[in-house]
Amino acid sequence: MAKNKAGLKQIFSRDKEFFTNLSNTGVVTQSHYKDAGISSSRIKAYLKAGLIEKTPKENGGEFGYKATSQGKDFAEKQWGIKRSESYTFQSLNHDRKLEDEYYKLDREQYEWRTESQARDMFKEKIEEIRREDPVRAESIENMWGNKEISMPDAIIINRETNVITAIEVITNSYGEQQLQAKEAFVEIMNVEYKPVRA
Repeated sequence: MAKNKAGLKQIFSRDKEFFTNLSNTGVVTQSHYKDAGISSSRIKAYLKAGLIEKTPKENGGEFGYKATSQGKDFAEKQWGIKRSESYTFQSLNHDRKLEDEYYKLDREQYEWRTESQARDMFKEKIEEIRREDPVRAESIENMWGNKEISMPDAIIINRETNVITAIEVITNSYGEQQLQAKEAFVEIMNVEYKPVRA
């Protein structure tokens, strides 16, 4: 069988799940890639094809895998996983916590949205506010421009109740201003907030 453009002999549904997971959390670690039905030999095939790469080592040698530019292009062309909506890798310590939240989630009950998708929701909220209170909408835009509002790492939406929860992984490097900017997003969007300590 001829190889496709990605350099893989065959493409399976579990490949789509793996790249979807990677798009949603920025990283897939050794503890979770098997949850997507991926074997270590398949990881080696992705590495060889240039679709993923190892993250920088942290915590005495731990690492995960993140998509390369070529891998993001492949996922978008193959399955429509939009590169523009993919979560951008931050660090292993940070993204592993986000990955844990993602894998704990019942995806039948909850929809997961990335930081860039949260940004789109926030823009829609500003426009909704503008229709009723243009001055407040402008004030929010100014706050956002001054970095007084910051998007969460992810948003989950309960499919039954439509309750929205913002998820933010908090590292030791977060200062008071960053925390307040996350809380400002939660207040304006009128959503629940789940901070997760890294």
